[in-house]
Amino acid sequence: MLNDEDINKLCSGRIILAKFLSSNGRDSAGDHYAIMLEDNETIKENDEYYVVLISHNTTIDPHHLVPVPSRLGYTGNIVCSWVTLLPLPGIKKVCNGVLMPVELKKVTDMINIHRKNTKK
Repeated sequence: MLNDEDINKLCSGRIILAKFLSSNGRDSAGDHYAIMLEDNETIKENDEYYVVLISHNTTIDPHHLVPVPSRLGYTGNIVCSWVTLLPLPGIKKVCNGVLMPVELKKVTDMINIHRKNTKK
């Protein structure tokens, strides 16, 4: 479980590390970095958070990927088709990286495009 100091660091755009299921929801995908999507007020009020995962998988449709900003010091791509709900106890580590609002908007725009295209 995270300590209070780490819980207080949780914010919109924050990179965290957690253990996830694969995108099919059944198999373990192991530990992945992810980005918190919700606004700060929602994060402070809840103990479950929508996150988008970061992956190094090269077989994912590139139309669903946004490169992790290099300034953050992480590699891989943000997989905008892999959004999941994560409970607070599932977070293993709160990382130092936080996406700037313009970077997070690019991700959320891509998530919304993906959702719109999959509803057809």
